[in-house]
Amino acid sequence: MTNKPTDTKPPIIDFKLLVLVVLISIPIPIVSSLTSMGIQSRIESTYESALVAAVQKEKGFDIRKHPDLMAKMKLSSRCWDYNESSAYVKQLCSTKNDVDSLKNLSIVTLVLSALVIFGILGSALVSRFNRFLLLGFFRIGLWFTQISVALLVVGNAALAIMTIYWAESWFIGRVHVGLIGVLGLVSGLAALRIAIGSFKFSRTVQAKVFGKRLGRVDYPGTWNFIETIAKEAGTRPPDHIVVGLDPTFFVTEASVMCIDGTLNGRTLFLSLPFCRVLDRKELASIVGHEFGHFVGKDTSFSRWFFPIYRGASDTVQTLTSNMRSDTNGLQSLTFMPPFLVMSFFLSSFARIENEISRKRELAADKLGSLIAGSDSMISSLIKVHAYATIWNYTQDQMKEALQEGKVLTNVSAHFASVALVLPDEVFKKDLDKAHPVHPTDTHPSLSSRLQSLGADLNNALSKPIKKVEDNDRAVNIIENFQTLESELSDLEHYRMVETGVVSLGTFEPDKSDEKKETA
Repeated sequence: MTNKPTDTKPPIIDFKLLVLVVLISIPIPIVSSLTSMGIQSRIESTYESALVAAVQKEKGFDIRKHPDLMAKMKLSSRCWDYNESSAYVKQLCSTKNDVDSLKNLSIVTLVLSALVIFGILGSALVSRFNRFLLLGFFRIGLWFTQISVALLVVGNAALAIMTIYWAESWFIGRVHVGLIGVLGLVSGLAALRIAIGSFKFSRTVQAKVFGKRLGRVDYPGTWNFIETIAKEAGTRPPDHIVVGLDPTFFVTEASVMCIDGTLNGRTLFLSLPFCRVLDRKELASIVGHEFGHFVGKDTSFSRWFFPIYRGASDTVQTLTSNMRSDTNGLQSLTFMPPFLVMSFFLSSFARIENEISRKRELAADKLGSLIAGSDSMISSLIKVHAYATIWNYTQDQMKEALQEGKVLTNVSAHFASVALVLPDEVFKKDLDKAHPVHPTDTHPSLSSRLQSLGADLNNALSKPIKKVEDNDRAVNIIENFQTLESELSDLEHYRMVETGVVSLGTFEPDKSDEKKETA
């Protein structure tokens, strides 16, 4: 029986959010348009009553009984007559023109809202066919959406102000000037903030990793291993190799800030704890997978895409902060429409990018299997998913030791010892739903990844997780790895204390790690 993938793809469009955007975009223009029609009807009715009374008084007959004469005396006709001398009629015509402006602005605002919504929908749907097309539409679309949203804030505020003014003037005979002034000020500030944000350059994304750079001179064996895999993958090797304790592997072309400073170019990150539980071929499959992102230009795409994505996210975050932090309910209400529109824009393109990213992950898996063999790729995927939670447990152990005034001398060894002694069933639970930790890309579930490699999840999980012999551990390709692990363990403890995760105690090295490592 072939196992079916359990990860369900979300729809390309968030229809709930789309409905909210539509519902939040149409009320003010529609209310303003209806108000305009109501006031125009009131103006016509007022004029007609005044006309009937004036003719009755001057001519002695009811003009309503003479339709032809009544049609010639319509207010709209007299408003177009440049020779009109009645001050009363001129005043009504002036008011009628202002109210007509309210209706026209309502139509313009509705049209702009529709253009923004359908523009987001159309560009997102077209972009799904090519990720560099996605990049172009996303970059242009972000600027267009931010400017349009700022204009819509101004337009809706103007509609609200005009609607309140004319409605109060004609229906209750009183105008709340203070309310109108506050609304104008608040909406103006909201539009200004959004407009300023649209002209800010997107910040360059910089990856931050807690790890050490391995130089070519001091780690020739490591570099030889990595460069051999790069050659087999058909790509240029990384410019930098960084090792750390985080339970992840990744490549990036963005700047990387590590313990040794900022690195530019291609960077490969290797997890020392995972290298202890993987064999050489399994590590080769993972590195081959990561180099698949170089081959498929995924890292180049990410380097350009994510700064723009960060800019859109920053705009949404700013709107969220303004809504939450401001005690003025009116201002929070003013920020709601642009917040929903920007969220819809971000969600639409993020879903497209996630869909493309999932396909690229599966393609990278196939390259890893070609380099190291399907069995190694499958077993490495299972281990990466299964052992991901051990790092959280290891960090808890570190905190407990620090609170007792002790430290774990080698956190990586402790991680590996836990993986060695605990039953496989502990790690295999819900593996079909698990996703590994990764700084940028969205990975499919383990079930989908195994199926793409021609494997069955149930069969794979029915077998014991492959244990590694000491002489075949992947970590052995890294010269003096124990020294690196100890240094990083000390720095990790120090970071926990400095960041306030735990209170400072009196450090006493815990030798239990070394015993477990040799067990």
